Order: sequence, then structure tokens, then C-alpha cells
Amino acid sequence: MKKLKTVDDVAIIFGLTKENVLDLVKCGELIGVKIGCGEGEWRFQGKDLRRYLKKQRLKAEIPVNVSEVLPVLDKPAIVSEITEVADEKPKDFRSRMLELRIEGKTYKVIADILNNEGFKPPRAEKFTESIVQRYMDEIKKETY
Repeated sequence: MKKLKTVDDVAIIFGLTKENVLDLVKCGELIGVKIGCGEGEWRFQGKDLRRYLKKQRLKAEIPVNVSEVLPVLDKPAIVSEITEVADEKPKDFRSRMLELRIEGKTYKVIADILNNEGFKPPRAEKFTESIVQRYMDEIKKETY
């Protein structure tokens, strides 16, 4: 069985408070499973989190940084990695980084998420805002 995410996990991933996550569940925007008796504990599958994010992207009128996102989306292999709905995280930090940027995350938030998910940059101990920015610049250059 795949590891389920807690409310705390989802709050960190989405950059929200726990209360905001519970509000999303309450209004039916985010699918979760309540485990236990009484008040119980909410748990979330990765595929449901991705589905929610995909719906949010479709609602948005314009991606966060069109000049950064559109050239990359012309690459079919990258698009399939990003849009695949599955429980497993991308195996390569560059794909995950791009996925997070498309979701509108800042370089700082992306660095924190990559570090929390156990990704390691090749020549450093952990991701920083500047390392993420450098890799995003490389990805943009590769798409032209």
C-alpha cells in the first residue's frame, strides 16, 4: 500500500495551514479518507492531491510564468511526466522541480519541498533557492 499523506503533509506540500486543508476537504474540493473512530484522522492519496492540483491549474487563466512554462510544455516527454496521475513522486528532481514551478511555487518553496521529499542536488548537501533557480534556468535553455 502506498504511504498516505497526513493533513500536516498536505499543508506543507500546498503551502497552506492545516485549517485551510480541512476546509478544502469540508467543501468537497479535496478528497480524503477519515481513519479511526470519533474525530479520526484525515489521510490523502498522492493521486487525489495531484487531481486537485490539476483541477486548480485548469481553473487558472494564466500559468504563473508563461515564458518559463510554455516552451517546456512543447516537449511531449516532459508533459507526460508532469500530467501523469499516480501515487509515486517523480524519480528525477528536475521533473519534480518543474512540476512544482508549474503549480506556481516559488524557488524557495520548491527548495523546501525537494528537501522534505528526500531529493538531493548533485553537488550540494541540500536544495536552496539559488540552486533551484539555476536548474530552472538550465531547463529553459534546454527547451529552446
